[in-house]
Amino acid sequence: MAGISRVEGSPWVFPRLLDPKRHISVEVIEKAWQRIRDHAGIPDVHLHDLRHTVGTYAGQAGVNAFVVRDLLRHSTVAMTGRYANFDQNPVRAVSDLVGERIAAGLEAGDAASRAAKKGSKI
Repeated sequence: MAGISRVEGSPWVFPRLLDPKRHISVEVIEKAWQRIRDHAGIPDVHLHDLRHTVGTYAGQAGVNAFVVRDLLRHSTVAMTGRYANFDQNPVRAVSDLVGERIAAGLEAGDAASRAAKKGSKI
């Protein structure tokens, strides 16, 4: 939060203007978010949806579940699984890579076997 100036004597990122020892109320945040959504033309997006989006995008970017858990500040990976929709593409990519290596090994083995048969006088 480098771009947000700290208010002297306040432990809060968003302190009340008239009493910086107290945080802004949920109602104030919700009203501000409603105005932002209306202005942006996204009336059905909730603040919590942003949290799900961050978790999902991190998972789809290939970030492991433990790191996503820490990013979202969850206590368990199971909870993170409810938030982050991990993309199957990284799993598919690893599966394809392993399959290609197995196929290459089998082809190399077949080539060696054919070469050995050619060299024998059976």
